[in-house]
Amino acid sequence: MAVLVVDLEATSILPETRGDYGSAWVLARLHGRPLGELKVPKPQGDEAPDALARAVEQALRERWGRLVEEHLESHRSAPNDPGRLHAVAGWESCLLSSPTYRPSISVVVPTYRRPDTLVACLESILAGGHAELEVLVVDNAPDDELTARTLARRYGVDGVIRYLAQPKPGASRARNVGVAAARGEILAFVDDDVVVDRFWLPALVDALQRHPDVDCVTGLVIPDSLESPVQLWFEQFGGFNRGYLRRSFDLSANRGDTLLYPYTAGALGGLGNAAFRKSVLAGAAPFDVTLGPGTPAFGAEDQDAFVSLLRRGGRVLYEPSAMVRHSHRESYEELRWQIFTYGAGMVAGLLHWGFSDPAVARELVSRTFAGLPSILRGGNREVALQSATSECPPALRRLERLGHLYGPIAYTRAVIHRRRIDRTWTAEDITQ
Repeated sequence: MAVLVVDLEATSILPETRGDYGSAWVLARLHGRPLGELKVPKPQGDEAPDALARAVEQALRERWGRLVEEHLESHRSAPNDPGRLHAVAGWESCLLSSPTYRPSISVVVPTYRRPDTLVACLESILAGGHAELEVLVVDNAPDDELTARTLARRYGVDGVIRYLAQPKPGASRARNVGVAAARGEILAFVDDDVVVDRFWLPALVDALQRHPDVDCVTGLVIPDSLESPVQLWFEQFGGFNRGYLRRSFDLSANRGDTLLYPYTAGALGGLGNAAFRKSVLAGAAPFDVTLGPGTPAFGAEDQDAFVSLLRRGGRVLYEPSAMVRHSHRESYEELRWQIFTYGAGMVAGLLHWGFSDPAVARELVSRTFAGLPSILRGGNREVALQSATSECPPALRRLERLGHLYGPIAYTRAVIHRRRIDRTWTAEDITQ
């Protein structure tokens, strides 16, 4: 049955819930910051809504009751704290209390032939209300003017939303066009199939202000809905959620704990929810166009961006308060293809880094052989790169492994594809 997705402030009560669902997936937040998730079975009987509210309240109290009380006490004991009047002024003020740091922000949204989901994404970005904001929509390999006409009709041509076109296929090429045109101090990236949380921009600004040594911030990605078994299977397979704890990553004291860190797919988050200081994206094309959606390599362009940054001595911060909601695929065939391409893209990325630097190649081979017994046993996600849980169809794990085997072919085709595209397109094909 469907799973009810609920976004709940820990100091509030559960809103009335009705409908045909088997359980509730509750995102618990404390004054805007995610604490974690609760999975609560749906109570039966006429009093089910009230019983669900009581079950959620008890689970919140057991898991985070002390943390909530300590947080509230910190506000009560600080008379100059902007969040001290939460009960009156609204619980969001914890993420809206940085008036001294208001950088200009450019949000780059690559899009490919889905104007409906794109508009929902843009509306959520604009709802954040950031004063110094521009949103660059980069139409990737458009075959008609539908997206351009939709944006012009809804937002005009001289507003916050700016339309760009990149006729060469590839998400990395689209992002590079956005970077070249961006005017903001901070460059944020989201995909066109997400809706950003109302605290997304404040959380990014807050993270960059509090951590001046951080070059890039990635954020939490949760499901927008879990109405179908296919959407639930994707979450059970691993989804995009990287947890609820803030964490720094670099190549010294803050190393990840995956087998092939920093080359593990998704270990640091993704470009579907990320922000960079503009200074670290210097160069004509900061994102490698051999990799990513729209190329035969399918993916790995986001991990490549993070790996490149870390190898230059940079630091990435995973900040779960910077949250977006992703529309998972509803078709099982689409999910099967998604899992296969993720497996292929991961191996394509590994080959890309190995061929780029012999020292990296030796390191990857050494670590892979060291972890081979765990990989062959099926391991968990941390040890064996990516593995499905026992709750979703076993065929998905097999498809991922088939993707791994196809990865070398995918990367070879991607290199050939890039060379052919570069020969075919000799001019700079950017229109505004």
